[in-house]
Amino acid sequence: MHLLVHPFHDAHAGVIAYVVTNPASDRCALVDAHLLGSVGSPGQGARPLSRMIEFVRVNGLVVEWMLATRCDPHAANTVRELKRHFVCAQLGARASTPDLAGARSNSASGNRDAGRTRGALHPDRLFGDGERVSIGHACGRVLHTPDLLTGSVVYTFDGVAFTGAADLGHRAARRNGESAHSLAAVDCERGWMKQLAPNTRLFVGIEGALADEDLPCMTMAGRVSGNGSRLLDRGTVAP
Repeated sequence: MHLLVHPFHDAHAGVIAYVVTNPASDRCALVDAHLLGSVGSPGQGARPLSRMIEFVRVNGLVVEWMLATRCDPHAANTVRELKRHFVCAQLGARASTPDLAGARSNSASGNRDAGRTRGALHPDRLFGDGERVSIGHACGRVLHTPDLLTGSVVYTFDGVAFTGAADLGHRAARRNGESAHSLAAVDCERGWMKQLAPNTRLFVGIEGALADEDLPCMTMAGRVSGNGSRLLDRGTVAP
């Protein structure tokens, strides 16, 4: 059973976060939800984070993971807000992310409080390269990505993969009037991409991955609806 992907676009932050659902269960994961803007206060329009929280609630989903493809130490307040709504969710990140050096040493020692600084991001789980992560019965893994932008992570599941890299080596031009909300095309010759299964659909979380150059050996992913109301049109990674 393939996972379903629901995008939430934060135009102000220039990021796209995802709710990843398993049709065979009520389990789901949030990808880069910690990078979305604050929940809208009374009298303000719904913001991406509040829309995502409402989407999870209305659909009766249980959040197992908040997966970070990259970490922002300023996102601690958003993480606390998410955990207030999703008490069972664990924040997961890659152990080699530079921003997490202190958190890694604390996690390894079993001390969850030592060395904590106000506003810092402290994952519940630090994944090593190749480590497995599950959404319900759907099993994925963390890719070894030595040639990817430092500090970014790739999570791959059956048929889908996620990265927050702002630079994938080459960039994509906008085509046929596509909006800035389109995802980035990717260079299929990058070494880490050879770890993906044929026809894997790659989701990129940063708008800035778009540029003015157009290069071969790329497949453009589809537009983002930004409200979680429909599935994203997904680009296909060449084998």
